[in-house]
Amino acid sequence: TMGAPRAFELRRSELQITRGIAGRPWVDGDRAGGGNGVFTVSTGEAQHRSSLAVDSEGRVDPPLVSDDDVLDSFEESVLSPDGLLRKYLECAKLAVRLGSTLFVHGAVDPLNLGYVPGLGRRCEQVDE
Repeated sequence: TMGAPRAFELRRSELQITRGIAGRPWVDGDRAGGGNGVFTVSTGEAQHRSSLAVDSEGRVDPPLVSDDDVLDSFEESVLSPDGLLRKYLECAKLAVRLGSTLFVHGAVDPLNLGYVPGLGRRCEQVDE
């Protein structure tokens, strides 16, 4: 999660929303919402949505999302050619030099100073 302390649980919430109706402002024609946070579905719809828990009054609990589901979603986002995180990383710059200042994601220390992945040797000068 690259230092984002709540990223795992936030992703779990996103998956609940995209897999079910948790957080939807309306269901089954109640487009005005109601602000009560209770969502209902018809019995037929509930039978087709096995991941949703529906009580006798048609109230819906958000679908359960396991730790493995969250991990799989992160992996898919990076490993899939169309994954959002993969596309972001392909466009990202982990280091950029502006004038005499180097901006990096992470740190430069004596062990990695001058190392350029794929170059096969350590650079002795900044302008190499």
